[in-house]
Amino acid sequence: MINRNPSETLEADVLQSIDEFCDAETGGAFKQILLQQLERRELDPSMILSDQETQWALELKQAVTSSNGEAPVFNDMDYAQHAIVASGDIQEALARVRGMQLFHKKHGIDHSCKQIIFYLKGFLRQYPGCLLHLDNDPLSLESVLVFETTCLGGLSALSQWENKGGTTGPGYSWKVCVVGLYYLLYLLQPSFSSSRKGLLLAVDCQNDDWDDSTKQFGQCMLQELLLFLPVNCRGVMVFNTSTVANLMISTYKPFLPRNIRENVFMMMGSELQKGFNGGTTTSLRELYGQPSLAETEERALRRAVTLKALRSCNEKVFQLDACFTSS
Repeated sequence: MINRNPSETLEADVLQSIDEFCDAETGGAFKQILLQQLERRELDPSMILSDQETQWALELKQAVTSSNGEAPVFNDMDYAQHAIVASGDIQEALARVRGMQLFHKKHGIDHSCKQIIFYLKGFLRQYPGCLLHLDNDPLSLESVLVFETTCLGGLSALSQWENKGGTTGPGYSWKVCVVGLYYLLYLLQPSFSSSRKGLLLAVDCQNDDWDDSTKQFGQCMLQELLLFLPVNCRGVMVFNTSTVANLMISTYKPFLPRNIRENVFMMMGSELQKGFNGGTTTSLRELYGQPSLAETEERALRRAVTLKALRSCNEKVFQLDACFTSS
């Protein structure tokens, strides 16, 4: 992500995407709110750092810029986000920053709305029915991501898809998988409130029998992305797991980042109905995949666009130097 000077407007592709995915009345009102915030240079309350958080972020920025021979790829919001997630552990944050820099370079990450939509559409096409829900509640500012893993498959399935070659869109590939997941987690942190409170991840395995390919899939995702991604988790609830899945998750837990492994909970179907709606369903798809898969995916893309717009607005208004001055 390139560090840019504040602008008086949002990027053109963000505004165009709002027009594409939102109805005229809702989209028009949303754009006006964002543009007014930019014009007035208003900092959202959730973006205000404490003195301690400001110091953490400034120390991290200094460490990155002084040790990195290349031009910085992060903006001030990124530095603060990494510092908050690491709770001021600069060495931990610096290791994550370097890992994410490699990830950005390898996959050509530019955080444009155009690229985000491209990979999310590819992810949905590659794994229909996997993404059931993503949201950042406007009142509580808590983020939620809901998956069904039976649609993912393992690395062997990915390898078969890659050998076919993609004729439309991004094709079927590991890159679509890992970049798509990266953007989902990126979008769910439009402000620092999400970084502080943490993400709630709900995963429905539907008693799927995992195999060695699934294990390799998890290892690759961990090594390339999850070890470095600046995300706090307030809960990872895994429902309807098979015996093999339980063993694999238990094996992975010690290697997960501290802020994730301490909050992994495996649950049975009976706990799903009690924990989510008190009804009779034992499937997350029954709760979130209504009225149809197409509507669920359209809803997810629409929310992705609005979350990207919120993040872009916060990135433009937020400046670490201003935080330092005000403190």
